[in-house]
Amino acid sequence: MQAADRSAARRLLRARRGALGETGRARAAQAIVAQLEALVAAARPGVIGAYWAMKEEPELRGALARWHAAGLAVALPRVVAADAPLEFVRWSPGAAMVEGPFGTLHPHGAQALRPDLLVIPCLGFDPRCYRMGYGGGYYDRTLARLGAVGTIGVAYDCCELSGFVPHEHDLPLDRVVTESRVLRRAADPD
Repeated sequence: MQAADRSAARRLLRARRGALGETGRARAAQAIVAQLEALVAAARPGVIGAYWAMKEEPELRGALARWHAAGLAVALPRVVAADAPLEFVRWSPGAAMVEGPFGTLHPHGAQALRPDLLVIPCLGFDPRCYRMGYGGGYYDRTLARLGAVGTIGVAYDCCELSGFVPHEHDLPLDRVVTESRVLRRAADPD
């Protein structure tokens, strides 16, 4: 899929995710989570920032519970203001969730944490591990604020882009996990 027109690309990416159907998305999410859990185990973060799935994103709730049970501090994003970085707040199984902007959910009244590793939903991605999100720029601002933090994007195979021209503020992720592979960001040429 060409990504020159980002608005058109986002519409097509949403349609592709929808075309997978509930069963196809569940099957893909299961394969994604298996690969993701292996990467997280190897990274051994103290605090993992992840997401609460929405808009047909790969479901991670089982992985969140397993990370928590393994002793990791799990944090979910909270939108604190328009045009501001996300804040990550502690989550545990059974936490009361409240609705935030754009249909997001986050733990109510939870402690803010700084993640060592971020698991980020991708609407689209390219082979260089650049991510296309929903267009709000929240993760771009968050990555710029956090600086050196590990990043793993999560996406479906059908959402790979070609011709993606990153904006100046776009940062590549360290890895992107799909149901069939793990892409690694290429080393920057010296």
